[in-house]
Amino acid sequence: MTSADLLTDAFARIRESVRGTVEGLTPDQLAFRIRRRTPSRGWCGT
Repeated sequence: MTSADLLTDAFARIRESVRGTVEGLTPDQLAFRIRRRTPSRGWCGT
């Protein structure tokens, strides 16, 4: 396995995990920020 293969696999797993985490949330929940300068949940899931 090359380093490129490893990174491709890792990012695919992250994407699957994030999608499962934000699935079913409302637009308001996706836009929520814990602190003013932190990214929203929706930003992390795109």
